[in-house]
Amino acid sequence: WFSRYALDEAFDGDHPLSSDLPSLPVPAAAEFPPAVQRQLFLANGPTQTQLHRDPFDNIYVCCEGERRWTFCHSEHTAALTADDDEEDDEAISADCQPHLGDWGPHPERARRVRFVSVTLRAGDGLFLPARWWHRVEGLTPVSAAVNWYFEPPAGGDRATRKGPGVAASEPDEHERAAKRGRSGR
Repeated sequence: WFSRYALDEAFDGDHPLSSDLPSLPVPAAAEFPPAVQRQLFLANGPTQTQLHRDPFDNIYVCCEGERRWTFCHSEHTAALTADDDEEDDEAISADCQPHLGDWGPHPERARRVRFVSVTLRAGDGLFLPARWWHRVEGLTPVSAAVNWYFEPPAGGDRATRKGPGVAASEPDEHERAAKRGRSGR
């Protein structure tokens, strides 16, 4: 994994590539406080992360290639971790990896979690609220992305407000297949 993937967590205003990117490229950027962190992700070949969550709101922009995001709401914490506490903010990595057939300590719960997938292509962006479970796959020989982390708002999350969300070219094949299965077409 490390031989194919690079993550630069110190991708701030002093980084040599920093001037090549505009400020946050989203119309609703004024609604967000200053970013806590910006990261640059570079991949050479297919890559994937484990199922995990981050403590920050995340705006992610695919700059090159394709990346598939698979995610679910933070309410599924008890199904995806060994701890039964829905509000366990300490859990970062899931105790199961369903995409690998590992259903973890609560397989009956984990199997009921509904994941959504979307493929981002160069220029597409995604907003993911803090603590939502997700995994990311690099699908093309080369891919690059930038993200901005923000402190979530006190007393709630931005997911319940109207505003930006997934801004992808089109639903990916998994999402289209799921819709066809529900509608019978």
